[in-house]
Amino acid sequence: MPSVVVVLAQLALFGASCYYVSTRGFPTPRGVIAFLILMVGLGGCYQGFLLAVREDARLRDGTLVAGTVTDKRPDGPPVIGPLLPGAVARRIAYGLDLRSVDYRYPCGGGIRKCSGRDYVPAAYWSRLRVGDVVNVRQGWNETETGRLDENPQLAFALWHLGMSAAIVYGAAALGGMLPKRRLEYLSAPAVVLAVEPMHRGEEQRWKVKFGYFDANGNAQESVDEVTVLKVKTGDDCVAVYRPNSPDLATLQILEAR
Repeated sequence: MPSVVVVLAQLALFGASCYYVSTRGFPTPRGVIAFLILMVGLGGCYQGFLLAVREDARLRDGTLVAGTVTDKRPDGPPVIGPLLPGAVARRIAYGLDLRSVDYRYPCGGGIRKCSGRDYVPAAYWSRLRVGDVVNVRQGWNETETGRLDENPQLAFALWHLGMSAAIVYGAAALGGMLPKRRLEYLSAPAVVLAVEPMHRGEEQRWKVKFGYFDANGNAQESVDEVTVLKVKTGDDCVAVYRPNSPDLATLQILEAR
């Protein structure tokens, strides 16, 4: 366990260093939390997808080998940390009361013995005894893994994948990684209050001051710059502004009729 902690700490330090080099700053606490949640969700998506592919192969072209129950435990899968999506998905698929069964079976073409552990409903767990012979199902491409024949896992795999995808979406939303909504603009009738000439280098421009009433009925004034003067004081125009900043508007000139 200490070696695992050291590796995780080194990975975290490496990630923080890369972030600093790319952004010239350290991530915010919110960004760190979003990143950790994102890693949990991505790991769950990978595990759920991999299990769904394996389960499909087991159901389509699976084979059975004889295994032996070696141990029974009354505990279910842990529900903390990175294992949370899988533990919750398994309970949704099979019920809250889960138990574990350890078993051994021939693998690698029958030249080795592999060990497995399945989390199963309490009713199935109570029927098994240590030393019982059980069928272990493997897909055509499995040599080291399998599952108890009476413990199908497709529902669990799909729940795991779906919940993990939701976690990824939530992490992306928390970290501000989702596409932002398109900004909405409002427009209001306006009138030109003043026109002042100005220069930007050698370029002649005009500063146009205009007034209008926002959507709440409050009087507002704003200033915009134009390169071609098409209005004069007292002309009608249109003010375009964002709902959250009605005092900052752009000028839209009415087309002559």
